[in-house]
Amino acid sequence: MHKLLIFVYALFSFTAVAEEAGLESLIENFYQANDVKESLNIADSIIAEAHGLEQIYPLLRAYKPKAFPISKHFYKKASKRNDGLSYLYAIEIPENYDAKKNYPVVFLLHGGVRRQKWKMSQTWWPRDVSNGLDDYIKIYPTGWHKSLWWSPQQVDNILEILAEVKRSYNVDTSRVYLSGLSDGASGSYFIASRLPDLFAAVAPVIGSPSVLADKKNGISEETYPVNLTNTPFLSISADKDTLYKPKDVEPYIRYFQHIGVNIQFVVTSGYHNFKPFKNELNRILEFFSKNIRQTTEKHLVLQVDESFNRKRSGWVVVNSLSQKEKGSPVKGLLESKKKSGLIEVRAENNDIYTYTKGIGSFTLLFSKEQFNFDKPVRIFHNDHLIVSRNLTPDIKTLLNWAAKDKDPQRLFVAQMEFKVSS
Repeated sequence: MHKLLIFVYALFSFTAVAEEAGLESLIENFYQANDVKESLNIADSIIAEAHGLEQIYPLLRAYKPKAFPISKHFYKKASKRNDGLSYLYAIEIPENYDAKKNYPVVFLLHGGVRRQKWKMSQTWWPRDVSNGLDDYIKIYPTGWHKSLWWSPQQVDNILEILAEVKRSYNVDTSRVYLSGLSDGASGSYFIASRLPDLFAAVAPVIGSPSVLADKKNGISEETYPVNLTNTPFLSISADKDTLYKPKDVEPYIRYFQHIGVNIQFVVTSGYHNFKPFKNELNRILEFFSKNIRQTTEKHLVLQVDESFNRKRSGWVVVNSLSQKEKGSPVKGLLESKKKSGLIEVRAENNDIYTYTKGIGSFTLLFSKEQFNFDKPVRIFHNDHLIVSRNLTPDIKTLLNWAAKDKDPQRLFVAQMEFKVSS
């Protein structure tokens, strides 16, 4: 009898280990999928295989891409996007890359974006300029006259490149940074405003938000400065820059600070070239090291219009704009008359205060790290209590948002949708 019990226990343990290994393989495929649809198909198999959310959650949280030998630490790629264009970009991996470690990522946007398309043989960002960012995975995208940095398709391109990098390397998603020079710096304001929950910090060098306020520069979509309040900025100008003079940039910086953007303004010695970036690299590195993206943001502001492919900031998603309200709650840099909507959300423990203008409907996402699921959540909209109830974790919600984010550090297990009454 004793031997039989040992055999049964061993058989049970072996089965449990085999099930866990099967789930880990499914989760690997889930994170490695090329798009959301493919991940969601795999999610159905995960749900069928798993013993509930509590088994899946820690496996999703602990995921790291499989290690593989790195033959090249610098290489260039071309990828075709949904807009039909082929985008060149370069990737530089740390020489001492260790798959067991998490690595920060920095996007570096070049200048001179209103040019002809780059060729694979050309250099759009000299690698020696970014010497010092040795512990970062460095990504060098390309822009040109058909895909400017201040275009929605470049926003999608940034997301696609990051998704590709995350499938191959161990990325610390709480330390993804953005910087750029000249046009790349100007474009970084636009990209950060469209992806207000992606970057831990942004450091534009010798650029100007004024570029985004003039249609002559080929910009057709709005940049909403309120979206920059979610991300720390270090803006660097050069004292001898005759293209973007510090005195012309400073009024924008002051306006950003006035509306709540955490932005530092530094004027360094130099001209309109790569030297200000090289001279201030230590300051940029220190700035990056002090800023890590929070996954439990207590205050979020998001302003969107219909040109936004991704109407989201962290745990707040705009589903639709109001059909009755017109105009823009806060003017964008172009000061266009395009209809937009704004939502502001503050979380105080399990109390959530939402304020909207021009929003038709929105969704709130809930993580275990931010909210107490053992106590009721109270939600106020424009100072009126509209919900008071406990949250129920749901495995389908978990996998649905994990499929979209592919971010082990940001997992949501519950959601609530709200329609704003007129």
